Order: sequence, then structure tokens, then C-alpha cells
Amino acid sequence: MKSIIFAGGTGTRLWPLSRKKSPKQFEKIIDGQSTLQIMANLVKQVSNPEEIFISTSYLYQDNIKSQLPDIPDKNIIIEPLRKDTGPAVAYVTYVLSQINRTDPIVILWGDHVIKKQKNFARALKKAEAVIKEDPNRLVFIGQRPRYPATTLGWIKTGKVLDKTNPFLLEFEQFVEKPDQETAEKYMAEGDYAWNLGYFVTTPQFMMNLIKKHSNEIYNIAVEAFANRSDFAKFSSSFSKMPEISIDYAVMEKLPARSAYVIVEDLGWTDVGTWESLKSALEEATEDNITSGDVLLEDCKDTLVYNFAKNKLIVAVDLEDVVIVDANDALLVAKKSSASKIKNVVKLLSESKYDKLT
Repeated sequence: MKSIIFAGGTGTRLWPLSRKKSPKQFEKIIDGQSTLQIMANLVKQVSNPEEIFISTSYLYQDNIKSQLPDIPDKNIIIEPLRKDTGPAVAYVTYVLSQINRTDPIVILWGDHVIKKQKNFARALKKAEAVIKEDPNRLVFIGQRPRYPATTLGWIKTGKVLDKTNPFLLEFEQFVEKPDQETAEKYMAEGDYAWNLGYFVTTPQFMMNLIKKHSNEIYNIAVEAFANRSDFAKFSSSFSKMPEISIDYAVMEKLPARSAYVIVEDLGWTDVGTWESLKSALEEATEDNITSGDVLLEDCKDTLVYNFAKNKLIVAVDLEDVVIVDANDALLVAKKSSASKIKNVVKLLSESKYDKLT
């Protein structure tokens, strides 16, 4: 199976570590590894390095070559412009369709953390087997809900088609990010999963879906591929792409029972904020998570990352706090307010401190 990992985002909510020139997926924030490196190592359970493809911005080619030296250069697929996930998935899938139209592929994202690696590999292998048997399908891989999340999309599942572990279920529909009451209802009913944006299919079937549901994106992907050897023409073609997610462009138009779902406990977290990073690394909420030279006294539920050399961070009597020293910028925030960092980065980009973004 070919694995496609998308690694072109900017990750502004993990500022001051994540910057335009080196976004969050390239920063070594977990045990000396980046989330991209962790994901690439995970998918080696189902794909050898020659079968792993990275979709990214032209700005980040050197980052990827440095962090993933065993991935062939030809497997780095460049997006000349950021145009959301709809165009990104369409273009990469078209590229893979020119290599082999019917080999299973899995779509993954390079800024996620998966703790339960065996469960992840088991889900991917089962999805691959399903697609080999029925290549004109999609298999979504969802996280068994751990709590009533209101910041994630959900998948409603139908009847169980295969009770061997992990279960294979019918796809019913995607549902938008719910309010608290609705999310609690989904948890109680039990036939919903978190939508991670992971799916297994074939390039041919995926391109057929894009052509059917978003013909404009399909045609531009074909044109961009034809112009790929001339970067100016390639960029010009790609610039015509609408900015739309793959969910809006295609997935939410799928009829019920037209796809399958594997629901598994993956120990999944989208590392989009310092708060979510702490959640991914902690064993209990009151745990402190630190990196670098840090000394804490009577602190709890605190994350302190020190990337500065020859400097010690000392914190006393803190709770629900994030401290990140990136040497040229220092962040101090309530952990529960960390989602506001994106707004701060926007303000910085409009000021004399733009170089820090």
C-alpha cells in the first residue's frame, strides 16, 4: 500500500516554535522527533520507504529531505500554493494515479500523534485488504471517541459488516462539529466516530469521485500535472484551484452506505495547539510536561518547553500555564487560552515583528 502524508500546513497556534519557514510538523517536539518523522515511521508498518509519499509546499523540500532521508526525492510531491485540502488531495491522488491506478493508497496527515501504534497498523492493514477486494470503495478510519469533542467533525456509522477486530461498519454520513449537548448524545448512542481525515482507497476511484463531485478541481489537477516540469506554468495552473477542503468538495457529498468505516482506539491527537500537545503526552491532566532545561516547583497541569541554549526556566506555583522559550520569542499563556495564539500571530505579522512569524 502507498502512504501519502500531507505536510504543508503552517501551524500558527504552536507559535513561537512553529514558524512560516519551519512549521509545527517539522519541529522535534516529542522525544527528539517531529510529528512528521513519527508518522513516517508508523506507516513503515504497511509501506516501505519507496511507497511513502510526502505532499508539501515547495518551501519545505529541504526540511523533508533532512528529516526523512530514506524517502526518495521523487516521492516528495510539491504544491506551489496553499489551496486547502481539496486541491492538495486531488493533485496528489492524480499523481499517484499515473503510477498505478488500482494499488491501495492511504491519506494521512503529518501533524497528528498516534499513541496506539499496533491498533493503527491493524486498522490500516484491514482497510488495505478491504480495498484490494473491493477497489471501488473508500474506507474511513475513525477514532473511537474518548470524550464528547466539540472541535472535531464526526462520522455516523451504520450496521456492522465484519465483527473481526477491528470492526468494519457501513458509512452513514459526516456530521459537522457538534455543540456540547449533541456531542454528548453522539457518545451515548455509540454509533459515531471522530473524523480524522484518514481514508484508504485507490487513486482511480478517488479521481472518479473528484471528477463527479468537483469537476473544476479535477480538470485543474490534470492541467497542473501536465505543466509540472515548468514551475511558472505549474503555479499558474494551480492558482486556479478553489480554496476548499476535501470534506466539502467530495466527502460530504457521498451517499449513505457508499463507503466503509473502521473505528479503532488509536490514541489519536491532532497537535494543533500547545494544549493538545500536552494532552497527547500526559498520562493525567495534572501532569507537567517539560522539554529542555526546566525546573518546576509546586506546579501542575503545566507545559514548559525551553529551546534556548544556556538558559534555565524556573517556574513556581503555576497551574494551567504554557511557557515556550524559542530564544527569540517567549510565550507565556494560560493553557486553556492557547487557541488565541493564532490571533497573536496575525497581529505580529502586521507589525514590525513579522520576522518572528
